[in-house]
Amino acid sequence: MRIVLLSFAVIYLFNSCKNTIESISSVSDTKEFQLSSPLITTEKTLFKDSTLLVIESPYPGAVLWFEAIDNHTQYPIPNIQYESPISLKENTILRAYATHPEYQTSDTVSLEIFKLKHSLQKSQISISPRANPAYLGKGNSTLINDTKGSVSFRNSDEWLGFDQPKITIDLVLDPPLLIDKIMISSLIDQDAWIFPLAEIEVKKANKVLGSYVNFDAENATNAKLKTFMVKIPNNHYNKLTIELTSVINIPDWHPGNGTQAWLFIDQILVE
Repeated sequence: MRIVLLSFAVIYLFNSCKNTIESISSVSDTKEFQLSSPLITTEKTLFKDSTLLVIESPYPGAVLWFEAIDNHTQYPIPNIQYESPISLKENTILRAYATHPEYQTSDTVSLEIFKLKHSLQKSQISISPRANPAYLGKGNSTLINDTKGSVSFRNSDEWLGFDQPKITIDLVLDPPLLIDKIMISSLIDQDAWIFPLAEIEVKKANKVLGSYVNFDAENATNAKLKTFMVKIPNNHYNKLTIELTSVINIPDWHPGNGTQAWLFIDQILVE
C-alpha cells in the first residue's frame, strides 16, 4: 500500500514540476515573439488644409509610440506615446512602433504626409518615353491630378510605371509659380522589382537648376511610398524639364540582378 501511495506521490510531483516548467517555458517563449507593426491611416496623404492621422494597435495591451519629422528640415519631435488621432497641417514624415511587456518591440513603420501648396492640374505635361502599357494610370495627368497612390499598385490607376533607364518630363506651369522645390512621389517595392529613383535633374531651357543623387537606390529596403526632393533657385517659373534616372542594373543580391528596374511615380509636387 505504501508503495502505491509513494508511486502516486512521485507521479503527482513529476506532473506538478512539469506543468510549472511548461508555464515558465510558455512565458519565456512568448517574449521571443516580435509584435506586428502598427498601422498608420489618414484621411489623405496629400491634403489642402489639414488631415487626421490614426495609429492602430497591432495587439491588445500594446503601447503605441510615434515620432513626427518635419519633411524639409528633418528635425524630429521626440518619441511621444500615441493616445488619440493626430491633426497635421504641414508636410510630415510620421514614424510609429509598438511595445508590449511580453513581446519584442515591433518594427517601425512610416508614412509621408504632404500639404498641397500649389495645384498643377491646369498645367501642361508631356512625358518621354511613355509609361509601360501595363501601368498607364490615367495618362500623363496622373502626375498632376493632386491624388497620391498607395502601396497596392496592381489594381490602381494612380501610378505610372516605367521600365526605361531615363524619363523626361516637360511641365508648362499655368499660371507661372514662385517655387524653390520640386518633389517626385514614388513607390518602392523591390519584391516586384520596383526600385527607388537613382537621380533627378531639374532644368530650365537646358540649364540645370538643381539635382539629386540617391546613393541608396540599390540598397535593400521595405515596400513603401517615398518622395524625393530637389531644391532649385527661388524664382517664378513657367517651364521646367525634369529628368529622372532609374536603377539600370538591379544589384546582385536581388533575383532580378543585371536587368532594368521598374520606376513607379504618382505625383509631382512643387512649393
